[in-house]
Amino acid sequence: MLIIVLGCAQSAMGAGWWCSEDRPLKVYDDGVASGAAYGHFYNYGDGRSMSTAYYKDLRPGGEDVRVETDFYWWGTDTDCGDGRTCFWHDVSKQTDRYDGKRWRKHARARYLDGRSSRSRGLMDICEIHSWGNDPCSPQMVETFDY
Repeated sequence: MLIIVLGCAQSAMGAGWWCSEDRPLKVYDDGVASGAAYGHFYNYGDGRSMSTAYYKDLRPGGEDVRVETDFYWWGTDTDCGDGRTCFWHDVSKQTDRYDGKRWRKHARARYLDGRSSRSRGLMDICEIHSWGNDPCSPQMVETFDY
């Protein structure tokens, strides 16, 4: 099996937007695009970091796709080692599995960490395989201060 991963070309879309409906992030399986996604990672304004993803299956009827967001915080934490500051990983959240050909919207949130002043999200789309490793796209990175 040959797996190819390519990211979307990011244009000036505004703070927190990664890719777009016209230029989505894609996951490839055996050289064929199998899923597409774009979205927004931002400060929701009520004490939460929000990841909103739009995603679809480019080969409906086959394997489902899903988008995952890894939430990170900037600051001093024991994960940084020797009292240094760094981005430390908090949690990973996934959208629902989907095999439809129309764009589906799904949002995941995480409460902002009081020890931090910066949030970072790493988002990717994967095709879910029950029989082996899931092929995934490159991760898109968005960061905001709060």
